[in-house]
Amino acid sequence: MLALSFLLLVGVMLIGEGMHFHIPKGYVYFAMAFSVFVEMLNTKIRRRRIPPLKLSNAMRNEVSCPGGYPDRGPMRCKKG
Repeated sequence: MLALSFLLLVGVMLIGEGMHFHIPKGYVYFAMAFSVFVEMLNTKIRRRRIPPLKLSNAMRNEVSCPGGYPDRGPMRCKKG
């Protein structure tokens, strides 16, 4: 989402400069730096708020099954 907002910001700036509007580069750089800072804060807050999931042993065996899911199609895990 952050990359999309950067592309939109640069695109709007290029369109504006193409129409001979002067847009100072400092505004664009500040907007990018501010959005990166806010995204880093959101990531840090989200990491603290949501505890990581703990898988049971049965789930660990299913996840570590090579070749996909054990209950679907011809790719079945051989237990034993």
